[in-house]
Amino acid sequence: MRKINTLIIPDVHCRDFWRKPVYDTLSNHPESDIVFLGDYLSPYPFEWDGYDTFTGTWDNKLRKECLDNGFEYLKEIIDLKKQNPERIHLLVGNHDGCCIGPLSVCECRYDYENQGRNISLYCKNQEQFQICFQKKIGGKDFLFSHAGITDGWLKSHDLKADNICDFINNKYFLSFKDDEEYLQFWALMKEMSYSRGGYDRYGSLIWADVNEHYFELSNPDFESKLNYVQVFGHTYLKNFAINLKNQRYCVDLRTAFYCDDEGNVKYYDNNEIVLDYFALKK
Repeated sequence: MRKINTLIIPDVHCRDFWRKPVYDTLSNHPESDIVFLGDYLSPYPFEWDGYDTFTGTWDNKLRKECLDNGFEYLKEIIDLKKQNPERIHLLVGNHDGCCIGPLSVCECRYDYENQGRNISLYCKNQEQFQICFQKKIGGKDFLFSHAGITDGWLKSHDLKADNICDFINNKYFLSFKDDEEYLQFWALMKEMSYSRGGYDRYGSLIWADVNEHYFELSNPDFESKLNYVQVFGHTYLKNFAINLKNQRYCVDLRTAFYCDDEGNVKYYDNNEIVLDYFALKK
């Protein structure tokens, strides 16, 4: 029988793939953590029935059904967090940031029609969310966030790698009010690099693209100052999760993953280890 130390749920985006792994883990692995990597709403239209890729239009009835289902899933996820406050960790993604923070954090696929109910749900439950989560697994320090932290982004803001999770989360919890600190914090969070169509040199830990991580780790002279194994989502993947030198894992694959007690990152469905992308290319 597999031993789940930490269950990992990548971007939900109104989908229900998370439900069986989460409920099974809650029942059968009572000492495990469950980490949602953020982006609970804002579905990809092309994944749903009724979307015409040629015209870019979506059947209104099916669109409403998808958005309503996604909203109910988020309510269910928040309720599970309240019932299991020490075990479940709800991280904030870029699509969540535009409901908790300013709209300018992420206007992509923004649901103007239901913005009132969405913002209200997030804001009434702000204390249930955090930007990142850190724990030790198999003797390694793991850092979970929506898009991952690059050394370049840290250096560009003169941020220190030590205790970065505590620093970011504390700044976030001080930034609920629309004041100067709130604006400064979300100005950092909405930074988006050229890889994502933005104008910043580096993306933040809710906006960084997997290519930014790849470019750092593919440089033979690069030595990361981040002494963490990072796990993140955000970059839509089609066929397989991406393991970069056993240091950074992108797992946005519409399926659950988990860490075992040795710190291996595995696919939930078949228990296979996510293999090193650089080693596979050799």
